Amino acid sequence: MSFRCCLREKGYRTSILVLLSTTVCRKRSRMREIAQLSRLVKFMASISVFMALSSPMTSACPSDAQALHSKTVLLPCFNQKNTSLDNTRVYWQTKSNDVVYVINNGKIELDQQHHAYKTRASLPPEQMKKGNFSLVLSNITVDDENVYKCVILVKDGVEYKVFSEHCINVIVAAHYKEIQIRYSSVTASLTCSSSGGYPEPKVYWKMTTENHHSKTILGNITSTVDPTNKLYSISSVLALQDTTYVNISCSIENV
Repeated sequence: MSFRCCLREKGYRTSILVLLSTTVCRKRSRMREIAQLSRLVKFMASISVFMALSSPMTSACPSDAQALHSKTVLLPCFNQKNTSLDNTRVYWQTKSNDVVYVINNGKIELDQQHHAYKTRASLPPEQMKKGNFSLVLSNITVDDENVYKCVILVKDGVEYKVFSEHCINVIVAAHYKEIQIRYSSVTASLTCSSSGGYPEPKVYWKMTTENHHSKTILGNITSTVDPTNKLYSISSVLALQDTTYVNISCSIENV
C-alpha cells in the first residue's frame, strides 16, 4: 500500500459578494431626518475633520483583489478628469470608516490614518500627477481582508464635490506548507496535516485499488488558528477499514 499527498491550492479564495446595506430611520422631526440622512451620506477621512460627501457602500463591490499573505497588493483608483492636484482630494477608507490614506490638494495627510496601515500603505507621488491614485498595500495580513473605498473629490468653485467613487473587495489567501502523512499501526489510520495557510481548507482522500478503481471522499478536519497571524494548522484522520486499496492520497484545497 502506498501513500501520497497533494497540495491543490490556487492561493486565492473564490469571490464573495459583500453586501453592505444602510437603513435610514425616519424621524418625526424634519430637522432630525435631515441630520440623520446627512450622516449617512458623509464620511470623515481628513486630518482637518473634512466631511466628504459620499454615498454609503450599499451594494456589492464591482471588483475583487486577491492578496497573498505577507505580499503586496495594488488597489486601483483613477481620476479620469484632467484636474490639478491642487484642486483634488483623495480618500481611501475601509467599510468600517478606518482611514487608510488621504491626499489633500497634492499633499499626504496621515494624522488620522489607522495604526494598522502605518508604513504599509502608500501612493507613488509620480503616479498621482497622472491621476493614478491606486493604493499600494504591503506586508498583507489576514486582517487586511476587507472592503476598501476610494473617493475622489474635485474643487468646483469654493466647494469640493465627489467626482468618482470605487470600492474593492480584498480577499486574502496564504499557501499551505507541504503536506505530511503519518501512518499509525496502533489505530490503523492515516493522518494528513499541514499548516500556515488561509482560509480554512477542504481535505480530500483518494483511494485506489489494484484494478484502478478509485473513490474520493471529503475528510473531516481538525483545525487551529495561530493567534498571532491567524493562519490555520489542519489535520484529517482516515481510518483504514478497507484493505483492498493499495494507493491512498491526500489533497488540500483552499480555493
